[in-house]
Amino acid sequence: MNLDWVVSLFVVTLIVFGLIVVVEVEFSDTEGTYVARAATSSIAETISNQVNRVEALDANVTLNFTYTYDVNTSVVLPANLNGHPYSVDFTHDFVIVLTTSSVPVGTAINFWQPVYLFNISVVHYLANSPVNGSALKSLGANSTCMSLTSGTNFFITRERALVDGQTQYLTIISSGDFLNHGC
Repeated sequence: MNLDWVVSLFVVTLIVFGLIVVVEVEFSDTEGTYVARAATSSIAETISNQVNRVEALDANVTLNFTYTYDVNTSVVLPANLNGHPYSVDFTHDFVIVLTTSSVPVGTAINFWQPVYLFNISVVHYLANSPVNGSALKSLGANSTCMSLTSGTNFFITRERALVDGQTQYLTIISSGDFLNHGC
């Protein structure tokens, strides 16, 4: 009888220990997901807020988003999240920040107005040449997504352009390392 009591105690102890481990692992994963979601949300909000501020201006403005501070930096973003790179994806209406860790977590925030997604060379062209409105619309339709990995600098530009003889201010997100896939 004494041996039965010891075996029962041992089995109950193993079960309790197993439950504690399962609960701890689950809590740890939930906490990690919460931290990742908070981080992606903060980055997406920073980018979206800056885009919305630039869109409100009728002026030529360029913000430089980088991952290390220097004199020409407008906004510094974290180089990684929890030791992992992350992606910053743009559509005409949204910024989407996604982790690249084993459990992907992301945040999408919309802009007040649609933006254009162009390579930096197109921005220079628009600033210096009159453009046809239908050509601009076609050019914008060909660039529907920009996917950048953390560490890749990008620019938000509010640029005056002469479109069909009328002055317009366009909000453009650009990068020298423009990737039109992966979104």
